[in-house]
Amino acid sequence: MKRCGRRCARTLALCKITSVTCSCDTKDIFWCQHVVALSLYRIRNAESVRLRVPISGGARDALLAFKEAFANKKRG
Repeated sequence: MKRCGRRCARTLALCKITSVTCSCDTKDIFWCQHVVALSLYRIRNAESVRLRVPISGGARDALLAFKEAFANKKRG
């Protein structure tokens, strides 16, 4: 498969696409060709695509605080 160098992402909630982003910045259509290709790839290769679960706001804050504390401890 040829890579085009674009960075695309989809956000899913309850098995529905809720948002899409792409580095091509195509604004004249709802989904650009890169997002459509990403979606088709995910459907056809569902077993081999790694899913990343988003971190909620409170958990994200706690994780960032832990990261900073760890970095500070490692420095000092």
